[in-house]
Amino acid sequence: MEFPKNDKQERIIFLDSLKGLAVILVILGHIIQKYQSFNLYPKWTDTLIDIESVIYSFHMQLFMLISGFLFEKAYFSIDGKIKQKRFNTQFMNLFLVYIFFSLFEGCIKIFFSQNVISQVTVADLFLILFKPIGGRLWYLYVLMEYYCIFSRKIIQKNIGKIGLLLTITVISILNVYTEYAWLFSIRRALRDSLSFYVGMVICRYGVQKIMNKTNIVVLSFIALVRLFFYGFGCMRNDIPFLSVMYGTIIATAIFGVFKKVEMLSNSHMLSSIGICSLEMFMLQEYPLTLCTLFLPKLVHNTWFSIISNAVITVISIMVFKLVTVKINIYDFFFRPYVQIKKMVEQE
Repeated sequence: MEFPKNDKQERIIFLDSLKGLAVILVILGHIIQKYQSFNLYPKWTDTLIDIESVIYSFHMQLFMLISGFLFEKAYFSIDGKIKQKRFNTQFMNLFLVYIFFSLFEGCIKIFFSQNVISQVTVADLFLILFKPIGGRLWYLYVLMEYYCIFSRKIIQKNIGKIGLLLTITVISILNVYTEYAWLFSIRRALRDSLSFYVGMVICRYGVQKIMNKTNIVVLSFIALVRLFFYGFGCMRNDIPFLSVMYGTIIATAIFGVFKKVEMLSNSHMLSSIGICSLEMFMLQEYPLTLCTLFLPKLVHNTWFSIISNAVITVISIMVFKLVTVKINIYDFFFRPYVQIKKMVEQE
């Protein structure tokens, strides 16, 4: 998630670097997932499963924590009042981007049904307002849900209060008792609500609100307990409380590290990728899938194949952004509402 460009806002460099890391983890997670689904490099299957499990234990919580931070930073004043015009503009941008890419990806998956993990039917195209298509578009869908929920005055008045924190923690834990097939992407919305909320708290009160000495000890203990159970074969959702808390704890810790360690926060490579985070998230499926189809036939080394896939995916999307910006069509893809408003005003 990024600040609307029509509002002049200095970029927060360490957040760009952090978004870069989060996007890389997302891409690597999806590559590994595809390699497993197509049974590529079978002798490394167990290792790939372990790596995927580690990535998926916290990478989306990290993405949502960043989104929560930027949501609070961009759309609310210091006294908690919403910047309504700015909020409405970004919400409509997200909505139109979601609709466009849902229809586009749905049609692609129907046409290339034999080469996708999650099958899509024509009926699914008519349900996109109730059920996201595929394995990535749920992010924008859930983000819009969070925009609606966390912009409410009652939520804003209670940001940082223990009662709201406990409520959202319980809600996040309940995600394991729901089905992925439910409408409105309920399971995903429940799962990441705590991370999104923690991001808002960090933005409003500073990372010290969460990372004081007492909390660090408690949170470290919970993370260690989770790792202990993982060592005995417990997977991501076997122990709901520990799984939810572990992902949020690791995401918060990484946030704190990036804020303090200059070598990470000022990484040119990570920040360049992070600036393109929305584009990376929305487009990575296409170059990633093409590389998955062709790279294993050319590259026999598992790790070189995975890294090459990730590098090609990242570079191709960055080139796509540069080209579309250069020929002035970028806004049609990623800022459609702003572009439509400009066209209407010009008329």
